[in-house]
Amino acid sequence: MKLKNKELIIKRKYLVTLVFLSILSIGIFFYQSITRYEDKINNENNSTEFAFYNGDQKLDTIPLKESGVVFIRSECDNGATVKWDSNNWVPSVYNLNKAKTSCTLYFGSSEDRACLMYPDGAAC
Repeated sequence: MKLKNKELIIKRKYLVTLVFLSILSIGIFFYQSITRYEDKINNENNSTEFAFYNGDQKLDTIPLKESGVVFIRSECDNGATVKWDSNNWVPSVYNLNKAKTSCTLYFGSSEDRACLMYPDGAAC
């Protein structure tokens, strides 16, 4: 009689553990699904497209930091602004209020940047 009770207790423990792990697995699955869905929506609604220029030449990618160019300026639509991190060589976009934003980043020589400081062209 005692052996039967012990077997029942062990079977119940296994059953409770199995049910608990099943519920936990289902919960984790749904949590990850919802998180991926929210990330997808956020990425679709806040996508930013970039165009890159070195002088007048349009580039396919950001120019390499080692190429000797410097960041000059940026233009974005929808009221967005760009802050350029020269140390890490990456842009940070702020004021993303619209679904799609386009930003153009201009690069050039140090002299090009100096010319922008004097709009009358006195330094160029």
